[in-house]
Amino acid sequence: MYFSAKDKGEIMSMIYNWPAQKILPVMLDVGTNNLKLIEDPLYLRLRQPRLEGEEYLSIIDEFIKAVLTSWPKAIVQGTAGVALAGLLGTVRAQGPSLDDFPNHKIVVVGAGRAWCS
Repeated sequence: MYFSAKDKGEIMSMIYNWPAQKILPVMLDVGTNNLKLIEDPLYLRLRQPRLEGEEYLSIIDEFIKAVLTSWPKAIVQGTAGVALAGLLGTVRAQGPSLDDFPNHKIVVVGAGRAWCS
């Protein structure tokens, strides 16, 4: 499901009409104006300026309230949260205690380029 600033005030009804009843974690990406999308003509239609300030906070707040109203047990994560969950899962799978996490050397390749924009 894709929302834009033009959907402000309609997010609750859009989520309410989503056909799936069982929802896994919700992934939230707050910017579509990143380098990967700029390079990819397939996604050029998604480009728009990133919201800032009160306008940004207002639409994020509306989105979070709508998701948690429809699916109270949903977990809402941003891209950084998903990357961290992957790292923590990897450490757990190896067996050591998470107390040792700061001592691990971790290399992340291909985790996205939104930070570049």
